[in-house]
Amino acid sequence: MIEGGAVVDGGGERAGRPAEAIEPLRRAAALLEKLKRANPLVSLSQTQIMLGRALVSSNDPRRLEEAIAILTNVLGADKPLWQGEDDDWLGWWQLAVAFQKKGNEAEALLATARKHFYSGNAKDIREAQIYAKRAQTKFARGSRGWLIAEDIITYKLPT
Repeated sequence: MIEGGAVVDGGGERAGRPAEAIEPLRRAAALLEKLKRANPLVSLSQTQIMLGRALVSSNDPRRLEEAIAILTNVLGADKPLWQGEDDDWLGWWQLAVAFQKKGNEAEALLATARKHFYSGNAKDIREAQIYAKRAQTKFARGSRGWLIAEDIITYKLPT
């Protein structure tokens, strides 16, 4: 997540050894994928988010593209605002960190805005709008990112 212009990683190094978690999480995600084919109610999103987080926290730049692809897919970050995953702030936070590490400030700001927006409380909505305004200046007018940022910026809090 971006705070005050700096990336806040969430303590990946303090939390343990993320690189060692990658392969077990890959196996768990593969097993859950097989179970999901037999039972569509099985959810693997949390395992995929944990895998994305491990990839980001490994501090291996070669793993960032995979982390971004996994997190974008599970969160629906490539979809319009109301079609994305709305209840996993940690996933959005990790996506923001991955984009920031990759040097994609526009997407990092937008993921941070969505993290705040989906929390739903008034303070976080206002924070989301601040990040969305910053993100919007980085996107081409009318692009997917610009439109998502616009939806956040123009959202009216219920009174």
